[in-house]
Amino acid sequence: EDETPFNSHRSSSFLVSSEAQKGKVVITHADSKFEGTSIPEIKRHESHDIRAFKRQFCKGNEEVPEIFKVVSCAYRPKEKGGFLIPNLHGRLYTTSERLYFLATDGKHFVLPWSDVILIAPEKGFMKSGDNAICVTYEISGSESSFILSRLESRNPVLQHMRDLLEKSKSQNIKDEIGGDDLPPVLPDALLERMTIVLSKTLRNVSVKEVYDKVWSEGIGTSEKPFYDPWLHEEECFEIGVEDWKFAEKGSAGFVGPWCKEQYPQKRLATFKFKRTTHLYIGPPVAYVKQMHYCRVEGNDKCVVA
Repeated sequence: EDETPFNSHRSSSFLVSSEAQKGKVVITHADSKFEGTSIPEIKRHESHDIRAFKRQFCKGNEEVPEIFKVVSCAYRPKEKGGFLIPNLHGRLYTTSERLYFLATDGKHFVLPWSDVILIAPEKGFMKSGDNAICVTYEISGSESSFILSRLESRNPVLQHMRDLLEKSKSQNIKDEIGGDDLPPVLPDALLERMTIVLSKTLRNVSVKEVYDKVWSEGIGTSEKPFYDPWLHEEECFEIGVEDWKFAEKGSAGFVGPWCKEQYPQKRLATFKFKRTTHLYIGPPVAYVKQMHYCRVEGNDKCVVA
């Protein structure tokens, strides 16, 4: 086996495959056989696509996974000049744990949903046609992508793949934090009286991860600071971001002056930035002073005021 990256193209005598158990992608010879194993039993009433799947992906008495959908499509890597690489025509198979592709010439790959980062619609060559999907995945600590094109009906396939990806990521989060389906989060009474100016869904991430990476600033966690470096990237200056101050155990905590809610931690952030709008009122440099209040409610909420 030659451990060549998934999107490399060395010779047509090789086929693309992946070993999901090892978390890597490898290249194997197109004429390779399952040595020392027998081809799984093929039932006559099964379709040609299912029989082809069994022959290629199932060894010996290995149980065949439940196949949700079989889709006719074409594969090519997404890279500079990738449109010049001939498409591999074949069948896409989806299961609860993996994505399979089997080309008509025998080339194939297996990609676990746990390695998939993003599934998005893709424009066709010269931005013509809406029949392609771009799949971005992680390999050896870096990102790579490939295109699934010539889909007869893209949107249903796109939604189907996204649903399987989301279900897989949700299961991974539940496995990490333990327990079954999380209970619904109670509505936020104060938020319901406010004007929503931004609403965005973050998928495949837990509330704890959001706090650790975005708001903790490395205090009490192993994450790198976020807010202070971000202010520098935005070309602010005279920046001061204090460490979080935590209320004593058993106390009522800190009370937000405008929302009147209680928070176990607070910090002061100050910075300046140059005004860039032409119709600003006041000095050309704005001084900002923010008091941040934060409360994490288990796996349900991370509230910042």
